[in-house]
Amino acid sequence: GKNNVQIGGSYKIANDTKTFGFLYEGPLDGSGEWTTISPNDGNTFMVFVHSVMGGYAVGNYDTTPINGYAFIYNIDTKEFIEIAPEGAYSTSVYGIWHNGGTSYTLAGGCSFEGPGKISQGFIVDWDSKTKETSNWKTYQYMNQNVKSIISHFEGITSDEKGGYNLPCDWIGLEKENGFPLESGGAFVNIKRNEDGTFSDAEWVPLEFPINGSSISANTAYKNNILGIYILSDNNGGKLKMSYNAKVV
Repeated sequence: GKNNVQIGGSYKIANDTKTFGFLYEGPLDGSGEWTTISPNDGNTFMVFVHSVMGGYAVGNYDTTPINGYAFIYNIDTKEFIEIAPEGAYSTSVYGIWHNGGTSYTLAGGCSFEGPGKISQGFIVDWDSKTKETSNWKTYQYMNQNVKSIISHFEGITSDEKGGYNLPCDWIGLEKENGFPLESGGAFVNIKRNEDGTFSDAEWVPLEFPINGSSISANTAYKNNILGIYILSDNNGGKLKMSYNAKVV
């Protein structure tokens, strides 16, 4: 409706260890309708609602701190539909794009080898009428070997050319003092092949600003990536800074 928004997110209650998902619909001042999102009959440890479009919200929930289940939520009927690639140990869906009609494209991440193992970004088509997925395809940062990098798509938007632009976060597995030696964000473009499947990805790494590190790519709009990075100040402290990176 005019001047109204739909927003997905998460919240916590004081003295409660759980994280709850929510959907907000209404004016920007927060006076609209707030709905708690409770998949799996509320038997969850954490719930996150990441993206909303075309009458559906997407997110994921955990029953323990180490596994995840991806869901699609029908805003009108309150129905939950779970999705996962075959054989996945853990799945999360962060982005939904409405192509028109009953056609949607989703993006997120999945792992196949149990807790603490390699994860890959994925993109997949979903039909809201048949409730079926198709054209699953997984990706690794900069097309590197799956044994070296953790990758995750944080959202999805149209590239206005029949394909999609996605923000990606990645983490290197090699560690020092318990922390990754490398991590960052990237702009990703994925096109459609003639048969409707997805192409290989084109990657544009996001470079750190001066004195910046640990950049995170959180959402995409057209050819823009928005997120945060850590900036070192003159006193040795760390500041969280927001950014908009436009890929040309």
